[in-house]
Amino acid sequence: DADLSHPPDLIPILYEAAVSDGKPDMVVASRYVEGGGTQSWSAGRFLLSRLGCWLSRPLTPVQDAMSGFFLLRRDRALGFTTTTQGFKIGLELLVRTQPRHVAEVGYVFVGREAGESKMSFGEALRFLRQLVRLYAYAWSASAVRPSHLVVAAAPSRPQPTSPIRTVMGDP
Repeated sequence: DADLSHPPDLIPILYEAAVSDGKPDMVVASRYVEGGGTQSWSAGRFLLSRLGCWLSRPLTPVQDAMSGFFLLRRDRALGFTTTTQGFKIGLELLVRTQPRHVAEVGYVFVGREAGESKMSFGEALRFLRQLVRLYAYAWSASAVRPSHLVVAAAPSRPQPTSPIRTVMGDP
């Protein structure tokens, strides 16, 4: 996003996590793990985000499946197609590319410096339809839940040289 709500200086940290020993198929910048959070959000926006994540939990172990800030290995993206018109492409990729290993890196989502949120009643309905399709896909494809690892960056605005450390993980 060009609105700077996703800090560009986190990209090297996401990349470092992607090429780490576990070499996850997808790395998600997360507001809901250690080192993550939100700034300048209304209670309603926070609750909607958490509700979307909660509804997605049976599909993925990722705590912030609503995140729009992620890296995906090229081999996972090849051949990926979707008919989704919503803005939760990260969730779509988490389910349909069937990653074997995923990682999350904590970051703080700050209010936009420009533009407005895309969230509306219509977007909420599109998201619910997307969820129904993803549940049907996961059930029909007998999708295997990927292993999950949380990687925490420095709690403040991360810098490219910030070390990462493992704080917890699923087997």
